[in-house]
Amino acid sequence: MSAEERACPCCGVERKEIGTDESWQVEYLPGHFERIHHVRKKYACPGCESNGDNPRMETAAKPDAAIDKGMAGPGLLAYIVTSKFSDYLPLYRLEDYFSAAGVRDLAGNAIGLVRRRGRPGRAAVGTDGGASAGLA
Repeated sequence: MSAEERACPCCGVERKEIGTDESWQVEYLPGHFERIHHVRKKYACPGCESNGDNPRMETAAKPDAAIDKGMAGPGLLAYIVTSKFSDYLPLYRLEDYFSAAGVRDLAGNAIGLVRRRGRPGRAAVGTDGGASAGLA
């Protein structure tokens, strides 16, 4: 957060760091997987807290995620979708590959999402052949 964002809206004093929120993301880069550690700092105003003025706590912005509350990064999700629908690799083989690489549990929610959703674009087209999406 910038210095302007850390300024307390009540008294204008710069808020102090009071802790962190940590999250992990698994990303696929050609040939290997990377585990990315995100640390977001939390800030609060010590003056407003001691005065009992209902201090507002702020947390730094969360990085974008391909799947809400999921650990799969956009590169990993793109790899799964490409492997499944372009390279025709069955999902159970992807699971075996991820298991051998030691990331099966981390990539499991992305594989489950692809398994539930099916081919990309299917939800947008629907069962009426695309008429509802303006594709007819």
